[in-house]
Amino acid sequence: MSGPTGSERRDEPSLLLPCVVASAQTFILINHAPLLPLVMRDLGITPAQAGLLSTVTFLGGGLLAIPIGQLTDWLGAKWMTAGSLAILLISTLGMAAAPGYGSLLAIRLLSGVGVCASFIAAGHYANAHWSGPRSALAQGLLGGSMQLGIGAAIFVLPFIATHVGWRGALALCAVPLVMALGLWLRWARATSPRRGTVSVRSIFADAASWRLGLVNGATFGLTVVLGTWVAVYFVEEFGLALTLAGMFGAQTALLGMVGRPLGGLLIARGAVGARVLIRAMLAGSALALLLLAWPGRPVGAAIGAVILVGITASLSYPGMLVLASHVRPDATGAVLGVVSTVGSLVVILGAPAIGALFSASGGFSLPFALLALLPAVAVWATAGLPRDRG
Repeated sequence: MSGPTGSERRDEPSLLLPCVVASAQTFILINHAPLLPLVMRDLGITPAQAGLLSTVTFLGGGLLAIPIGQLTDWLGAKWMTAGSLAILLISTLGMAAAPGYGSLLAIRLLSGVGVCASFIAAGHYANAHWSGPRSALAQGLLGGSMQLGIGAAIFVLPFIATHVGWRGALALCAVPLVMALGLWLRWARATSPRRGTVSVRSIFADAASWRLGLVNGATFGLTVVLGTWVAVYFVEEFGLALTLAGMFGAQTALLGMVGRPLGGLLIARGAVGARVLIRAMLAGSALALLLLAWPGRPVGAAIGAVILVGITASLSYPGMLVLASHVRPDATGAVLGVVSTVGSLVVILGAPAIGALFSASGGFSLPFALLALLPAVAVWATAGLPRDRG
């Protein structure tokens, strides 16, 4: 596999800037989650109501993902990223000032639009400015930076809230966003817009776009659904303390910081093709979920299975975004919109479905066995994706 020439590398923009901006954007993705105990106490809401704050975040992004993708193709990734930073800035300040639960829910819906736009624009920016195997490495480093932002929010915001309260903690989330917006407007390179060349109908009719969306649902969406229930799983199945069980829900963010760049490096070095890596990781996820569903499995095996899901989901991330530019080179943003839509739908529908199946069956064997069908079907569907090697 031939790489870029020296002159092509010199023409590439710095990858540090989009990585810093991506971390600032995803710092807001679930910035309410680590503060929920304080929010529930002050607003007098139930755990079910608190859970809807996450649901509407993905709902806001999922409903508008495809139009956002087309708008990214039309405006270019630079201006779409700037817009997403502005939306996130407004939403985190709005959440800090929200007078009640209803307004907090509405603002969280808005923030979902900003988060979705940031994901699509970041993938579009990397595919536009880095080519060949270096595109995979750029996508991996960007993906790791996104996980860094999520992990930082989980660990830092509760500490900040002990000093300034949950409203103060949400307001201070504006600081990295303001800094990121200033740096981005000053230093980010423009991407060439594509004006009005692709219809929405053609994107909806493109089977390869939906196959990639299924990959996102079976990786990112799957880890969010599993992370929602993994603490309950370890408490109910093994009697672990909630504080210990909750640690397994945060491991996906930690693994993603390393796994996403590693996946990009494997593809960039030619060790494995993007499609082959994706299919292998999806198969690993299916096997891990079957292990979690296996009655009588030891706790060590269950812990290993959860870690395996985190690894497989993160390694496949950069390959998925690289293939997005191969599926429809004329509409990368719109394809990423489809990818984001399917991932959001898996989260919105999957999390409550697992809860309903758990309540009906009295255990996690049935829900997790059925959840294993998602990556298994994705393995079959990805056979129709284009090869990433010539």
